[in-house]
Amino acid sequence: YILTHPCIGVAMASDGLDLCHDLQSGLRRKQLQALRSLQNPGVTIEAGPAVMAAISSCMTAAQTDVRSTAAKTVGILAKPGDHIYIDLVSERLTDDSWLVRRAAVESFGRIALKSDPKAIAAVGDMIRDDHTEVRYAALEVFASFAEKGDTQQALKTLNVCLEDGNPEVRRMALLALGLLARRRCMPLTP
Repeated sequence: YILTHPCIGVAMASDGLDLCHDLQSGLRRKQLQALRSLQNPGVTIEAGPAVMAAISSCMTAAQTDVRSTAAKTVGILAKPGDHIYIDLVSERLTDDSWLVRRAAVESFGRIALKSDPKAIAAVGDMIRDDHTEVRYAALEVFASFAEKGDTQQALKTLNVCLEDGNPEVRRMALLALGLLARRRCMPLTP
């Protein structure tokens, strides 16, 4: 991979090997440090297969913070539409930790194709998550997907949510409808 930092210039290839080693070390501190370095807005990276594989391995780590940071990093580095990483991130949508689910939904929103009905449905399902932070993230992603994708599918998903037994899910569906209407991507009535 090529790592470019505005202050130090281009890093050497051996730094990439060190990075991969840190990501695969199983040591929480090293993994988090490596993942966060890849998220640095001042760093430009062209991640090759070895780096992406090392990041992917962190997505199944025992530690919640490593999994959530890895999910976020994949969303930053993966190319939109790359089905390998879309599938990898979508697996984290059902993680036990709400922190990981939130990071996964946000990353899914960056790399999934916005016009894909499966992506719209997957994010629509996340509006029903048990945790408020995940629902809010799903709402934002869902609105951006619906804006670019099939608005009829979005309406169907939100109509189902309006009839959900959980009042918070109904409230999130109403917020999503309002957000979509405000963005002028669809009328409020089907």
